[in-house]
Amino acid sequence: PDTIDGIVDALKNSAGADVVICTGGLGPTDDDPTRDALAAYLGTKLVFDDEMWVYIESLFNNRGVTVYNSNKRQAFCLDGGEFLRNKHGTAPGVYINKNGTIYILLPGPPKENRPMIENEMAPKLLNDLNIKERLFKTVYRVYGTGESRIADLFENEKTDLEVGYYFTADGYIELHFIKNITDDSQIDGYRKSIKHFTDLLDREDIFYTDDIDLELALFNILRKKGKTISFAESI
Repeated sequence: PDTIDGIVDALKNSAGADVVICTGGLGPTDDDPTRDALAAYLGTKLVFDDEMWVYIESLFNNRGVTVYNSNKRQAFCLDGGEFLRNKHGTAPGVYINKNGTIYILLPGPPKENRPMIENEMAPKLLNDLNIKERLFKTVYRVYGTGESRIADLFENEKTDLEVGYYFTADGYIELHFIKNITDDSQIDGYRKSIKHFTDLLDREDIFYTDDIDLELALFNILRKKGKTISFAESI
């Protein structure tokens, strides 16, 4: 439940994790208790940040929107923590390393938290955890064949990639190529390894696309060729 007690219970269940990420509940109203819950769980206090409040006010003023006193809730940070900037909304994230665990609070809307994850959270987290590896994943959609045929085709191929294929409810196979890369010099080798497998698909005349809907794939081809398309409704 979206209550302080409910969130605290969830945090207790995460005890011992290296990283705990919570999304949502960072808005300006009383039913946005995630900051308060984490503060209660960690036994720390919330501290008002004047600089963040000025930034939040500027977001409202630039849009010609009235700033309400309740928005000040979003300018509180956990003592000992720091904010993660939100360039697409008024709710900043929170990042705090406490008792051997890194806790990260992010706003719920994907249009806000996805850029924050990529641009704010990930670089800091990778640095603090001293993680040098990056996970590279390429996905294709394979049509008109079954998993067993793909398995037979790839069976004797030696590779340092993790290769997975999964039949979907929409009738195609998701084909995944995954590799942990520690140095940019490995990226070309990763791409060449993938091309080896797609060459096998081409040789067998197996139809596949990038990880996009067929409608979008067709649209991209038509646009690239400068073609137009018309629809007629008879009723």
